[in-house]
Amino acid sequence: GKLFSRDACLPGHTDSPPGAGGCADGHPRAPEEIAAADPGRDLCRCNLDLCCTLRKVKPLDRTLAGLAAWLNGRKGYHGATRIGLPAFEIEARRLKINPLRHWTRAEVDAWFAAHDLPRLPLEAQGFLSIGCVPCTDRVAPGEDIRAGRWRGQAKIECGLHNRTV
Repeated sequence: GKLFSRDACLPGHTDSPPGAGGCADGHPRAPEEIAAADPGRDLCRCNLDLCCTLRKVKPLDRTLAGLAAWLNGRKGYHGATRIGLPAFEIEARRLKINPLRHWTRAEVDAWFAAHDLPRLPLEAQGFLSIGCVPCTDRVAPGEDIRAGRWRGQAKIECGLHNRTV
Protein backbone atom coordinates (compact mmCIF):
# COMPACT_ATOMS: atom_id res chain seq x y z
CA GLY A 1 0.00 0.00 0.00
CA LYS A 2 0.81 3.65 -0.12
CA LEU A 3 -0.64 4.49 3.30
CA PHE A 4 1.28 5.42 6.41
CA SER A 5 1.47 2.43 8.72
CA ARG A 6 -1.07 2.24 11.51
CA ASP A 7 1.82 2.31 13.98
CA ALA A 8 3.18 5.52 12.42
CA CYS A 9 -0.21 7.10 12.94
CA LEU A 10 -1.14 5.86 16.42
CA PRO A 11 1.53 3.64 17.99
CA GLY A 12 0.02 1.05 20.28
CA HIS A 13 -3.55 1.87 19.23
CA THR A 14 -4.66 -1.09 17.16
CA ASP A 15 -8.30 -0.91 18.19
CA SER A 16 -10.89 1.81 17.79
CA PRO A 17 -10.95 4.37 20.61
CA PRO A 18 -13.56 3.93 23.35
CA GLY A 19 -17.01 4.92 22.14
CA ALA A 20 -16.10 4.53 18.48
CA GLY A 21 -18.17 1.41 17.96
CA GLY A 22 -19.16 0.80 14.39
CA CYS A 23 -16.04 2.35 12.92
CA ALA A 24 -14.97 0.52 9.78
CA ASP A 25 -11.52 -0.02 8.35
CA GLY A 26 -11.48 1.42 4.83
CA HIS A 27 -8.13 -0.07 3.82
CA PRO A 28 -7.95 -1.16 0.17
CA ARG A 29 -9.26 -4.71 -0.17
CA ALA A 30 -8.74 -5.30 -3.89
CA PRO A 31 -5.00 -5.87 -4.29
CA GLU A 32 -5.51 -7.60 -7.64
CA GLU A 33 -7.26 -4.51 -9.04
CA ILE A 34 -4.43 -2.28 -7.83
CA ALA A 35 -1.76 -4.69 -9.11
CA ALA A 36 -3.40 -4.80 -12.55
CA ALA A 37 -3.70 -1.02 -12.82
CA ASP A 38 -0.34 -0.25 -11.20
CA PRO A 39 2.10 -3.07 -12.00
CA GLY A 40 5.11 -0.76 -11.66
CA ARG A 41 3.79 0.75 -8.41
CA ASP A 42 4.31 4.22 -9.89
CA LEU A 43 0.70 5.23 -10.56
CA CYS A 44 1.10 7.96 -7.93
CA ARG A 45 3.62 9.62 -10.26
CA CYS A 46 1.88 9.14 -13.60
CA ASN A 47 -1.89 9.15 -12.91
CA LEU A 48 -2.79 10.70 -9.56
CA ASP A 49 -6.54 10.55 -10.13
CA LEU A 50 -6.57 6.82 -10.89
CA CYS A 51 -4.22 6.14 -7.98
CA CYS A 52 -6.55 7.95 -5.56
CA THR A 53 -9.60 6.24 -7.04
CA LEU A 54 -8.14 2.77 -6.54
CA ARG A 55 -6.56 3.35 -3.16
CA LYS A 56 -9.01 5.74 -1.49
CA VAL A 57 -12.31 6.31 -3.28
CA LYS A 58 -13.20 2.69 -4.10
CA PRO A 59 -12.25 1.39 -0.62
CA LEU A 60 -14.41 4.09 0.98
CA ASP A 61 -17.28 3.24 -1.38
CA ARG A 62 -17.05 -0.40 -0.28
CA THR A 63 -16.92 0.64 3.38
CA LEU A 64 -19.97 2.90 3.03
CA ALA A 65 -22.02 0.45 0.95
CA GLY A 66 -25.44 0.01 2.50
CA LEU A 67 -25.08 2.93 4.91
CA ALA A 68 -27.54 5.82 4.82
CA ALA A 69 -25.12 8.43 6.18
CA TRP A 70 -21.52 9.12 7.06
CA LEU A 71 -19.75 11.61 9.29
CA ASN A 72 -16.51 13.11 8.09
CA GLY A 73 -13.92 15.35 9.67
CA ARG A 74 -13.57 18.10 7.09
CA LYS A 75 -13.02 21.51 8.62
CA GLY A 76 -13.38 24.92 7.02
CA TYR A 77 -9.87 25.96 8.00
CA HIS A 78 -8.46 23.15 5.86
CA GLY A 79 -8.15 25.23 2.71
CA ALA A 80 -10.19 27.36 0.37
CA THR A 81 -12.21 24.45 -1.04
CA ARG A 82 -13.54 23.67 2.44
CA ILE A 83 -14.56 27.14 3.58
CA GLY A 84 -18.34 27.38 3.82
CA LEU A 85 -19.03 23.65 3.98
CA PRO A 86 -22.72 22.97 4.55
CA ALA A 87 -23.83 20.99 7.60
CA PHE A 88 -25.33 18.31 5.37
CA GLU A 89 -24.80 17.15 1.81
CA ILE A 90 -26.44 14.45 -0.26
CA GLU A 91 -23.88 12.45 -2.15
CA ALA A 92 -24.54 9.20 -4.00
CA ARG A 93 -27.96 9.03 -2.28
CA ARG A 94 -26.25 9.12 1.10
CA LEU A 95 -26.37 11.82 3.75
CA LYS A 96 -22.91 13.27 4.35
CA ILE A 97 -22.58 15.09 7.65
CA ASN A 98 -19.93 17.75 8.26
CA PRO A 99 -20.08 18.33 12.04
CA LEU A 100 -16.69 20.06 12.29
CA ARG A 101 -17.16 22.47 9.40
CA HIS A 102 -17.01 25.59 11.60
CA TRP A 103 -14.43 24.38 14.12
CA THR A 104 -11.19 26.31 14.34
CA ARG A 105 -7.78 24.76 14.88
CA ALA A 106 -7.90 26.04 18.48
CA GLU A 107 -11.26 24.31 19.05
CA VAL A 108 -9.93 21.03 17.67
CA ASP A 109 -6.85 21.29 19.91
CA ALA A 110 -9.04 22.07 22.93
CA TRP A 111 -11.28 19.06 22.21
CA PHE A 112 -8.28 16.74 22.02
CA ALA A 113 -6.98 18.10 25.32
CA ALA A 114 -10.35 18.00 27.11
CA HIS A 115 -10.97 14.39 26.09
CA ASP A 116 -7.37 13.20 26.50
CA LEU A 117 -7.24 11.99 22.91
CA PRO A 118 -3.93 10.94 21.36
CA ARG A 119 -2.47 13.16 18.66
CA LEU A 120 -1.00 11.62 15.56
CA PRO A 121 2.79 11.43 15.92
CA LEU A 122 3.02 12.47 12.27
CA GLU A 123 1.42 15.80 13.20
CA ALA A 124 4.35 16.63 15.49
CA GLN A 125 6.64 15.95 12.52
CA GLY A 126 4.86 18.59 10.42
CA PHE A 127 2.34 16.39 8.59
CA LEU A 128 -0.80 18.46 9.18
CA SER A 129 -2.97 16.84 6.52
CA ILE A 130 -2.25 13.18 5.98
CA GLY A 131 -2.91 11.21 2.84
CA CYS A 132 -0.83 8.54 1.16
CA VAL A 133 2.92 8.42 1.78
CA PRO A 134 4.16 9.53 -1.67
CA CYS A 135 1.62 12.36 -1.93
CA THR A 136 2.00 13.80 1.58
CA ASP A 137 4.73 16.20 2.65
CA ARG A 138 5.49 18.16 5.78
CA VAL A 139 3.93 21.62 6.03
CA ALA A 140 6.24 24.51 6.85
CA PRO A 141 5.24 27.06 9.51
CA GLY A 142 2.85 29.59 7.96
CA GLU A 143 1.83 27.36 5.05
CA ASP A 144 -1.77 26.32 4.44
CA ILE A 145 -2.59 23.18 6.43
CA ARG A 146 -3.04 21.18 3.20
CA ALA A 147 0.05 22.55 1.44
CA GLY A 148 1.76 19.21 1.93
CA ARG A 149 -0.82 17.30 -0.09
CA TRP A 150 0.21 16.66 -3.70
CA ARG A 151 2.91 19.33 -3.39
CA GLY A 152 3.79 20.80 -6.77
CA GLN A 153 0.72 19.30 -8.43
CA ALA A 154 -2.56 20.91 -9.49
CA LYS A 155 -4.48 18.25 -7.54
CA ILE A 156 -6.08 19.47 -4.30
CA GLU A 157 -8.59 16.70 -3.42
CA CYS A 158 -8.32 12.92 -3.67
CA GLY A 159 -11.89 12.39 -4.82
CA LEU A 160 -13.51 11.42 -1.54
CA HIS A 161 -15.18 14.80 -1.22
CA ASN A 162 -15.67 16.07 -4.75
CA ARG A 163 -17.84 13.42 -6.33
CA THR A 164 -20.72 13.95 -8.68
CA VAL A 165 -23.88 14.32 -6.63
